[in-house]
Amino acid sequence: MNHTILAVHNLLRWAIVILAVIVILKSLMGWLSKSKYGKADNMLSLFLMICADTQLLIGLWQYFLGDFMSSIRSSEGIMKNDVSRFWAVEHITGMIVGIAMIHIGRAMAKKATDDTAKFKKQFIWFLLAILIIAATIPWPGMPYGRPLTPQF
Repeated sequence: MNHTILAVHNLLRWAIVILAVIVILKSLMGWLSKSKYGKADNMLSLFLMICADTQLLIGLWQYFLGDFMSSIRSSEGIMKNDVSRFWAVEHITGMIVGIAMIHIGRAMAKKATDDTAKFKKQFIWFLLAILIIAATIPWPGMPYGRPLTPQF
């Protein structure tokens, strides 16, 4: 079961990356062109937030209940080992901060009174969020990297 959950976690990463890129580009275009913030813009940011929250729940399940993380947390010298430190500290911290920024950006966009401000706030917060998230994704080629596609 852990293998399947890890594969779903890997697959959902792509939904978040793709949705974030779409929302960021639409927000930038809307901000610069002073477009109307419509229902589709709101729904895209909502879907991004839902995917990110789902990813967080799956990740927390893996962190606290998964076999891989329990072996890392029980080992000594976590902070001295790059791979252990990434999984035990950096990955989870970066993802929680990035997902919190998605929530903040969405809330600030909803509270904004004009459409240009909504797009601007979404663009800035979501761009920062995806940069943090991308920096803490275990990309292939890194010592702790994962494959680009899920291994079912």
